[in-house]
Order: sequence, then C-alpha cells, then structure tokens
Amino acid sequence: MLRSVVSLLLAISMFFFAGCYEMVSLSRIQYKKVNQYEQVNVLTDTSGTLTKYRFSKGMCVVQKDTLIGTGTRLSDVGEEHNVTVQIPVSDISLIEVSKLNLAETMMFAGAAVLVSVGAIFLAGAPGVSGGQGGGPPQNPQ
Repeated sequence: MLRSVVSLLLAISMFFFAGCYEMVSLSRIQYKKVNQYEQVNVLTDTSGTLTKYRFSKGMCVVQKDTLIGTGTRLSDVGEEHNVTVQIPVSDISLIEVSKLNLAETMMFAGAAVLVSVGAIFLAGAPGVSGGQGGGPPQNPQ
C-alpha cells in the first residue's frame, strides 16, 4: 500500500514542473507588457543583419521607445550571455513570448491523475492476490 501511495505522489509531483506553453507574437501595442512573460525572444534587422535576443522573465522592459534588458544575444558570430542591450523599438522586427496555457496544463494534469488513480483501482488493492482462503497452499502428505 505504501509503495502505491508513494508512486502516485511521485507521479503527481512531476506535474508541478510540467506545463503547456505556447509561443505568441506581440504587436507593437503589447510591447509594454513584455516583462511579464516567461521567455522573450526579440528579432532585430539592422542593415540586413539579423540578431536574436533571448530574455528570461523580468529581464527586459520597454521604457518609452526602447527595449532595455540583459539576456543572450545570438548572431552570426555566436552566442553571448549576460549582454545588456538597449534596442530602439523601431529596430525590432518581431517579439515572440512564451506563456503558460493554464487551461491545457490543468486538463493534462487532471487526465494524468485520473489515469493513475484508475490504474491503481483496476489493479486492485496492493498485496491482495486472487483465490480464496488467503493462506499458503496446503501440501497434502
């Protein structure tokens, strides 16, 4: 019984770290709210050179007409970490953000819990084996 309960608790605890995320593009009007998202990807195109920036939650903000933040810069040269940048909004081609889809996550976690509980009940109580008598088999002599 204890083993079944521990297994169920471990399976359920896994869902605290799982989530259904979706990537969406922001319009210029929505740029001001950029600091509330889990991950922010910014694509700039200056003079034909594409550069991508990746920021974690709370690591960038739009002040006036400039995005200010510290994150990772990905370019033709390579990847640079902990880069502090100030990007004019006019240079930004695209802002993609990652956000948690709470409805899908809750449905996914609920279905997994129901399947786990159903499997335990279908398997029967732990330690119970079929047959009547419940004792060891008799050896006639």
